[in-house]
Order: sequence, then structure tokens, then C-alpha cells
Amino acid sequence: MPSPRRRRWSRAERRSRSDQGTATLETVIVFPLILVVRFGALQVGLWFYARSVCLTAAEEATRAGSVYGGTTAEAYRAGQAIIDQAASGLVQQVQLVVGYEHDQITAQVTGQGLSLVPGWPIVIEQRARRPLERVR
Repeated sequence: MPSPRRRRWSRAERRSRSDQGTATLETVIVFPLILVVRFGALQVGLWFYARSVCLTAAEEATRAGSVYGGTTAEAYRAGQAIIDQAASGLVQQVQLVVGYEHDQITAQVTGQGLSLVPGWPIVIEQRARRPLERVR
């Protein structure tokens, strides 16, 4: 009976056999990191946009209230209009506070931004201040 011949593996074949499963392992390690980076970038973008909307609302409120004869009610309506138009669904629990300090009007917008990570609150607070117009 002839003896079975052992097959000789070339160096490339031995290397490829020892690398079996490495693609799966690399995917298991790299894919979650890619997801974290992508969601992190998306979260930063949402935070930045929500912050910009709140700052725009505060600036619009101070602009409307700083004109000669402007009132805090007019300033509040102008800021709230921006919040209603641009921040719906993006910023929750929005609070707009308008007041006068010396010769300036101040508006502060606070709220909670949309978070992709449950349990991680994104607090947004923006202020704007503008001098009042006077007639001399």
C-alpha cells in the first residue's frame, strides 16, 4: 500500500491559512469605531446648528427691542418667532428671557438640544446684548 503523500504548502498558502478570520476580527474592532466617529460628528453638527439657532433668536430679540420705542413684548415675539420657525424639534424646553439693563437690552435663550446618545443632555445657552437707540 502506497504511503499517503503529504502536501507541501507554499509560504503564501501557509500565510493565507494562518490569516483566516482576521477580516472578521478587524471588522469587529474597526466598525464600532467608525460608527462612534460618524455619530460623534453628527452630534457635533446638531449641537452647532442648535446653538446657532438660539443665538440668532437672541440677536433678533435684542434687535427688535433696541429700536426707539421698542418693548420687551416686541423683542420676545421676534425671538420666539425664530425659535418656532427654526428650532422646532431641534431644541426642546426652550426658554427666552428678555430684559433691560441700564442702556442695553439683553436676551437669553436656553434649551436642551437634540441628543443622539440617550441620557446625555445637551444644554444650550446663548445670550445677546445690544445698546438701546436714543433720540437726542
